[in-house]
Amino acid sequence: MQKFGLTLLALLLLTACNKKGDTPTYDFPVEKLGLVYTDCEPHEESYTFQCGYLTVPENRDDPQSRLITLPFKIIKSPNPIGAPIFWLNGGPGASNLDYRPDVRVLEQHDVVLVGYRGVDGMSRLHCDSMFQSADGNLFSEASNQKTMDKIKACVGTLQGEGFDLDGYTMTEVIDDMEYARQQLKYDRIHLVSGSYGTRLAQIYAYRYPERISRSLLVSVNPPGHFVWEPETLDRQLTYYAELCKQDPYCNSRTEDLAATIRNVCQDMPSSWMLFPIDPDKVRMAAFMGLYHRGSAASVFDMFIQAEKGDASGLALASMMFDYQISGLDFSWGDSFAKAFPDFDPNRDYGKDMAVNESIMGSPGSQIFATMAAWPGKALDTLYQKPQHSEVDMLLLSGNVDFSTPSEFAAEELMPYYSNAQHLILSEIGHTGDVMWYNREAYVHLAKNYFDTGAVDNSLFKHEPMVFEPEMKFAKMAKIGLAVGILILILAPTLVWLTVRFFRRYQHKKRIKVKR
Repeated sequence: MQKFGLTLLALLLLTACNKKGDTPTYDFPVEKLGLVYTDCEPHEESYTFQCGYLTVPENRDDPQSRLITLPFKIIKSPNPIGAPIFWLNGGPGASNLDYRPDVRVLEQHDVVLVGYRGVDGMSRLHCDSMFQSADGNLFSEASNQKTMDKIKACVGTLQGEGFDLDGYTMTEVIDDMEYARQQLKYDRIHLVSGSYGTRLAQIYAYRYPERISRSLLVSVNPPGHFVWEPETLDRQLTYYAELCKQDPYCNSRTEDLAATIRNVCQDMPSSWMLFPIDPDKVRMAAFMGLYHRGSAASVFDMFIQAEKGDASGLALASMMFDYQISGLDFSWGDSFAKAFPDFDPNRDYGKDMAVNESIMGSPGSQIFATMAAWPGKALDTLYQKPQHSEVDMLLLSGNVDFSTPSEFAAEELMPYYSNAQHLILSEIGHTGDVMWYNREAYVHLAKNYFDTGAVDNSLFKHEPMVFEPEMKFAKMAKIGLAVGILILILAPTLVWLTVRFFRRYQHKKRIKVKR
């Protein structure tokens, strides 16, 4: 029952923060290439939509390829005098149909959402969560083998259903976008992209530069950086540790934040009370929490509490990981297909990305130890290095972004882009921070850039990192435990009251019948 309390808490938190929407199904007859308009599904939003689907080859390199359909939506502008804006979402593995722009951006521009092959519509590469734990350590050799077996089984199922996995590359996704542009009869378009979507935006700029008017890339992912190196995470955590020393609240709780995290990761307890702790799941959950500054504060608090002897937050993080992963509306097959070009078969990811002498290792990259089980295609190696481009681009990065660190865009992409600007926002994390933490500043910047080409970042103001978290894992774990115990105590009373009520109801019913 104690575990029920923590489990209930995890489910409540994830329901509030990570809702899994119903994925619409598209079962259209596939007869020929082209575009067809359809009625939009009912929605409660105030936006005006136009909907339809594209029919495209599953593998453009195969003349005998079957055709697949991709849904699309156009969010209509009341006065579309500017070029339409195509959205490229992050992931890979997430839908490209859920973006909703600020109404001010819609004043002059339609916004076009074309479903991603591998995720949206009939082409979804559906696989259950790839993370398989065999022995209480998510990235052990036994767990990796179990995960690889799961991947191979999923590949076999997909191929048995007729999927040609060679067709699910980033290059093919961009050719879908370009085909949509042609079919919708747009001359030139704007792009706005986030995270993995910026990788797609780069490929669009290389393949069809004459069709892009302006491209706004948020949290930029250069080639090769689906893999996160431990040294990169160490630099980010060391920077946070310096900020911690300047913050009275954080500095009063730890002398060295980076050392605190290292100490806990090097010697993590195996349990808290009756609840097991998987150190790999804790590190993975922590890594994902570090993407944004608000959740990063909760991660830091969890490690500080653990160093003081309170492992309750670690137990909650370990438990929440499973529910978080299973609760995502995510196409894991697509995630593997698109990340495969960054996989190096000659690396030992399990060893290279483990904690070793680093602060917390690179848990997000340890899953690459299983990538060999996916039958990847070499075509996308064409864009494994940056290419020169003269497309008008604006790159936005946060300097505490653990997913797409700003220095990679600055050092690896900007030398190749002759008509680009790069803005780095201080103490801002990944895409959600850039687009939502200072919403007015971001909308003002995006609207002006797409309307006029001018880059106006005057509304962005530096806001220091807040280390005192709104949600403390240790506190929430104890609340969950208390709820479980309370339910355990009250359960007999509730059962007794229910039975008594039912018996009285039946008794009154029998008396009524006799009368």
